[in-house]
Order: sequence, then structure tokens, then C-alpha cells
Amino acid sequence: MSGRSAISQYLTDLTETEVTRLVRRSLDSSTVHITTWETEPIASGRSGASVYRLSGMCKDGETAFPWSLILKFCTNVRRFHVEHDADDLSWQREYLLGQSGLLSDQTPGLTPAQYIDGIVLSPTEIAIWFEDVGSAWARDWSLERYGLAAFHLGQFSARFAGRPPQLPWLGRNQWPEYVEAFCPGAVESLRKHQDHPGVLAVYPAALQTRLYALNEACDDLISRAQAQSSMTLSHGDAGGRNLFDRGGETVAIDWDEVGISPVGEDVARMVGSSLHWFFIGKMDQAPALADLVLTRYLEGLHDGGFRQDPSTVACVFKAVLGTIYALSYTGIANGIVEDRIEQRARDAYQTTGPQLLEHMGAIAQFCAGQADEARALLK
Repeated sequence: MSGRSAISQYLTDLTETEVTRLVRRSLDSSTVHITTWETEPIASGRSGASVYRLSGMCKDGETAFPWSLILKFCTNVRRFHVEHDADDLSWQREYLLGQSGLLSDQTPGLTPAQYIDGIVLSPTEIAIWFEDVGSAWARDWSLERYGLAAFHLGQFSARFAGRPPQLPWLGRNQWPEYVEAFCPGAVESLRKHQDHPGVLAVYPAALQTRLYALNEACDDLISRAQAQSSMTLSHGDAGGRNLFDRGGETVAIDWDEVGISPVGEDVARMVGSSLHWFFIGKMDQAPALADLVLTRYLEGLHDGGFRQDPSTVACVFKAVLGTIYALSYTGIANGIVEDRIEQRARDAYQTTGPQLLEHMGAIAQFCAGQADEARALLK
């Protein structure tokens, strides 16, 4: 059985005994017994995985308290619209990471959500159980809290900088692969509709000229920035939607893009993704956010014992912001021409169409400027 039917079957076949085993494992207790439980689907991110929260009450002796776990199903599907070989392990990364114990110690820095267990359902499907990290995600963080997350990311990067683990299932070259998969098509849609009044209101002619030039220079900028940087282990998608606060810890979920990348890439993704989703109407804060995050990330690297020329780290940071976030969202030009913006603004961003369009133009302006600064650092 495959696809959603296998997921449904697994959920249907879950027994109280099995759920009790998982809860005991998460709590490191052999005496807990669950008394109630229910299952609810929850939204997933870019991976599109099926994710559920199981929760209820349990007892340990005479003490009753709530419990909750996250169940995520990973399936072997195309990623980034690219076909993979039959022996490709990229879809199993979260499972393999949990099985490896690579991040199971308590080293300071970015903390992964606790991996509880993984069950192989078929050659193309795996069920993975994680702790429920709560709801204090980055949407409502202050700039200072983003700075603390950057410090933790710096500590994490320092731990593996210059000596990342050489495991076959870790991602590699995900920055250029992402740009290649998403940016040319997005920019082409902008070019196709470049004279449309609605498009020009978001992307004025002068900004379009900068974006087209950046698109042409993308490969060179990425390769030069990567060439001068040390490589490290990275989360791969450390955007604000994957980061949570737990008593001052920065906890990250969704490690399905975990891989090897240049020092500075992870923290740039945190800034770019968080700006995109959480700073609508607040893009005047973007320069302060970027400066604070880069400063705190460098402090985290230093605290973790890693030394690299700050301008080299800054170059990667700014080049990632420029090449990914200035370009990949320009595909919204299609939605402008086809009059689909208002619905997307409400459904995906909980805002209005005009506010979303203003936001997209502001992101392109800011991130194109970051690309200019990266090129200046390379010179």
C-alpha cells in the first residue's frame, strides 16, 4: 500500500500499547500510562509532508498530566521538481539524521527537536516521531530574539566548520540547486510581464534592470562566495517557520534539507525566510535585523571556537540573501497579471493584496542591495 492510504492505515493501526511506548520514550519513563489520546493534522512546510499531532492525558502513579507528540510521514517524491535516482537517500534525511545520533548530545547552539523513533513503512515511506516543541515560533519574535537565534546558529556552525560529517545522505550544493530550480523561471515571468502596470508598480523599471543583471551574475556570485568560505553542517531551511523558542533555547524542526554548506548560509536563510513571512508592513526593520543577526552569528562562531574573516562570512550571508530572496519571489508577476494576488494574500499571508505586493517589492529592493554588498566584498 502506498501514498495517503498507507498513512491512513498506519494511523488506523496505532494501538494504545504503541503510543504508550512512544510517550514513555519521549519522557524517558517506564511507568507512564496514557489515559486519552486524539489525532489532528497540522500544516507542513515546503516539503509538503503529512504531519500530525497526537495528544492527550497520561498518568505516572497518581499524577496526571498532558502529553503530545508529532508524527511526520516522509515519502520518496520529487524534490524541487528534479527527478532523483532510485538509490537517492535525500527523502530519508530526517530519519537517517535521527538514527545516526549525530545531534543527540547537548552541545550549546541550535537544538533539534527530539527524535523519538522512526518506522519504515515501505521502501518509499517512513513514519517519524518527534517531540512537540510547542507554539513559540519565530513569527512573534523581537529583533533581539532573532539575534539570540543567530548566536545559537553560529555556535552550531562552529561545531562542524571546516570538518563537516561526510555522510552520503547529507545535502550538498543546495544553495545553487535552489537558485537553479526556482529563480530563472521566476525572473522569466517578471520579464514576460515587465510592462504590465501592476507589475511595474511592484517592480519599477530600474529595479527590474538590477534583478535581470543579478540573475545573469548569479552563478558567478555563488561560486565565488562558496570558494572562499569554510564548509559546515547546516539545517538547510532554518527559516523562521522552522524555529521555536523553548525557555531561551532555539529549537529547530524540519531537518529534511540538512546538509553541508558554506558558513553563513543557514543564518541568511533565517533572515530571508523570516522577512518574507513575518515582516509584512515592517520591512523598515530589515536593515537592523540583518545587521544584528550577522553580528550575533559572528559572536556565536567565536564562542564556538571558530575563526574566519568576518567579511568572508558577511559575503556568503549577503550573497544568499541576494541570489535567493531578491529573485525567487518575482514569479508573483504571473499572479498580478492573472488577478490572483488577493486570495493568495489572504490564504497564505493573512494580509491584503496591496500589502503583499508592497512587501514583495520591498524584499526585492532590500535583497538586491545585499547582493550588491556581497559583490563589493568579493572585490
